[in-house]
Amino acid sequence: MTINTLSEDLDLFVEHESLRVRYMERMEHLASKMDRLDGLERKAAEKELRSLDRKITRLDKADLKRIDRLLKGASDLKDERLLAQLQALRARYGREQKGPLPLLDLDGLSKALRQRITRGVSTMMLCGAIAMGIGQAAPAKISLASSGLSNREEIHEMANIPDLFDWPVNKLNRDHP
Repeated sequence: MTINTLSEDLDLFVEHESLRVRYMERMEHLASKMDRLDGLERKAAEKELRSLDRKITRLDKADLKRIDRLLKGASDLKDERLLAQLQALRARYGREQKGPLPLLDLDGLSKALRQRITRGVSTMMLCGAIAMGIGQAAPAKISLASSGLSNREEIHEMANIPDLFDWPVNKLNRDHP
């Protein structure tokens, strides 16, 4: 694992989280209008909900494989700080709810979606923190990927990423080649 491949992988995590959040916001929108639909419209909305849930599951599986590969690379490099940060990222995917979302329980679905959207936004921020730790400039990519999420209150914390890990704001991590 090199710094460039790690940076590319972090970019993929951010892109996938952004996609997940968009899918979940679409699911939340469909669920909110489900009680007003009837017949074929309702059936089509349920089909779209299941399709979006499957897309999210595929992204989760791909990212889980990616983070496991990164963890192995970080342990081979014997970089304890990077390993701890990647383990924090891995824990976010390990906590994922087993099985599909409760598509027919609208209250449960809405709650689950809000929790997953919050997790997605905070995962984007964690990827930015890891990137800053290796001297990469991922926060700009994060703000681009999350531009449609400006109504989420978690976004304001992005400005405080260096404070999360007690890093100097304009200093690159010189420990990495």
